[in-house]
Amino acid sequence: MAQQESNTKGYVLHEVLFSSNRTLIPVAIQNIVADLEIFEHLDLPYLTGQISFIDDSRLFDRLNIQGYEYITIELSKSTNDETIRKTFVIDKIIKSVKSNEQTEFTAVHLIEDIAYKSNLINVNKAYNGAPNHIIEKVLSQNLNKELKNLCESISQDKIKLIVPNLSPLAAATWIKNRATTRDGLPTYLFSTLANDDIKMIDLGTMLKQNPVNTNTPFLYGLTEHHTELGGFAHAEIYDYSIADNEDMFDLIEKGLVGSRYEFYDTLSGDFKRHDFEVSKDAFSVIEKQLDQEMSYGDFSIDEKQLHKYHSRNMSSIASSGAYDDGTSRFKSYDEEYESSDHTKKIIGRALKHFLLKSSIDIRVNALGFLDKHHTTIGNKVRILFLANRPASGTEMKLDLKKSGDYIIYQCKHTMNLSRYDVHLKCVKVSDYIDDTTLKGM
Repeated sequence: MAQQESNTKGYVLHEVLFSSNRTLIPVAIQNIVADLEIFEHLDLPYLTGQISFIDDSRLFDRLNIQGYEYITIELSKSTNDETIRKTFVIDKIIKSVKSNEQTEFTAVHLIEDIAYKSNLINVNKAYNGAPNHIIEKVLSQNLNKELKNLCESISQDKIKLIVPNLSPLAAATWIKNRATTRDGLPTYLFSTLANDDIKMIDLGTMLKQNPVNTNTPFLYGLTEHHTELGGFAHAEIYDYSIADNEDMFDLIEKGLVGSRYEFYDTLSGDFKRHDFEVSKDAFSVIEKQLDQEMSYGDFSIDEKQLHKYHSRNMSSIASSGAYDDGTSRFKSYDEEYESSDHTKKIIGRALKHFLLKSSIDIRVNALGFLDKHHTTIGNKVRILFLANRPASGTEMKLDLKKSGDYIIYQCKHTMNLSRYDVHLKCVKVSDYIDDTTLKGM
């Protein structure tokens, strides 16, 4: 996979350097790379990946991979575009097999260098302030990493905590899990291929975005018989998969549809109680953000709606008064003064799980995804599926269940000797209610 002089594959691999304490100078291996995959995930503050190469010159035994070697990758859309440079660490060998007597195929797993470094560091230190400010300090002090806060608001602004012997990235994730917006919307902490910082964003901010592909939505199901779509600008979905979806039973079991929550205050001995109903407490927040109704059915059992059942009793210790000096300056990690603030925890947890309830995996051409302007995880994309019916040639109908504006939750960049695709796991919280959106484009 030598450096390309044209952009026929959709990317240019400028450099792949192998280095370790055992090598005097980095070894360039881009000419023997067969496949490269890089993974982004909305719940991971680091990248992962894997790279495979074909060895016919004793490279594998001379490099002597031990599980702590650097792989530096530099790539771009074309020779004229700004390059993206990322450093990974080989954390394990996936497999190594002989292709024939002279060549060997080797695949290794990669983890972003900050994740490997983070795994070496233990944090046991006191911090105070808003969650995003604490995360910023943890990342800066331990990993020299910048946090880009994209959250519209953070409800918790005066907490005090001691990080309980966690790595810096694990500590940042633990603190992020405590953060919600003023409406109770959950937050996410993630790393991207396009940029070097770590981003923090809330669900509301993501929902309010316009799709990055509004002018060329992803479309599946178009054939030569759909003459009514002549001239319609779109990007083809090569294939898709829907699996393990719509598991309401599991959500009920987790207490995320209808449950009674009790938060115990060990200082006063009191309980704060809340009868949680996902439709009233959580979906109403999303409806306010989107200015449209949520597509949550009114399914009932024994003439009683699902969210009206108290399916579980959930109890937790919520406050200890550990930092109570009479001034109410700081709250401990789980402490809240008002029942409504405890409810935000439940709302955030419920919406995180409901967001994954309706997901779809698609594979599309990577055009537009390898750019310094971040367009993958945390962004919205418009996905359209034609309805399951014969093409009429006069009127086109949309599959309202699968079509919609989705948030990219995971992204796998797949680059091989012939092409560059992205595999996107997309999630949504609402469906189209008619074909107006498509017909207006």
